[in-house]
Amino acid sequence: MTESSNSSKAASNSAKDFPALGAGYRAREGGVELTSVLEGGAAQRAGLNPGDLLVALDRLRVNDRNLRRRLARFESGERVTATVFRGDELLEVGLVLKAAPLKL
Repeated sequence: MTESSNSSKAASNSAKDFPALGAGYRAREGGVELTSVLEGGAAQRAGLNPGDLLVALDRLRVNDRNLRRRLARFESGERVTATVFRGDELLEVGLVLKAAPLKL
């Protein structure tokens, strides 16, 4: 996702909090691998762990290029289903999105 599309999306979301996973991630074939899980964040509260491979949010495939766009479809506090691989096990977990922390 380009900076200009991020800026335009941020402008359209100015009236609401932008939802976040509460996790760091990196691109991986088939999805995004969680590299860290923030304490108290949505991912931690849902039981996700570093190393989990996020493949879908509410049945829509995610990757490093579209994850922010997928998250922008939701509002902070909304419950979504995250589909992840933990090793060879496919899991579906409920995730309540939180507002992204403001960068100062």
